[in-house]
Amino acid sequence: HFKTKKKEELRKMSLKSNAKIEKMKESNNEKSKEIQQLKDEIKQLKSEKELNEKKQKGRYFKNNIEIEKFKKDIQSKNQIIEDEHQIFSIFEGIIHSTLSISMCIEIQKVWQLLQFERGLKRSQEKKEKSM
Repeated sequence: HFKTKKKEELRKMSLKSNAKIEKMKESNNEKSKEIQQLKDEIKQLKSEKELNEKKQKGRYFKNNIEIEKFKKDIQSKNQIIEDEHQIFSIFEGIIHSTLSISMCIEIQKVWQLLQFERGLKRSQEKKEKSM
């Protein structure tokens, strides 16, 4: 009778221990799943961060190209303005000198031709920019 009671107690203790072990296993499985989810989230965040960094680098590169184009455009326009000022100074000097009217008319024709060529050059530059 005593042995039977002892066996029964041992069996109950064994069942309780087994139940605790199962609960621990389930808890470990849940924690493992949570850990895996966190790892996956970290990987995704790293990927997103890398993608954003690549996009930023691309934008930075593109902006630098645009800035360089803009600088060249300004330099080109400044050169045109400087050339026009030099031509104007030359014409101004010629006009102030004593010349015949026919010479002034010829100078005016040359000036108009230069203005026309300048207009053509500008329209060509606009076409190149739009491409």
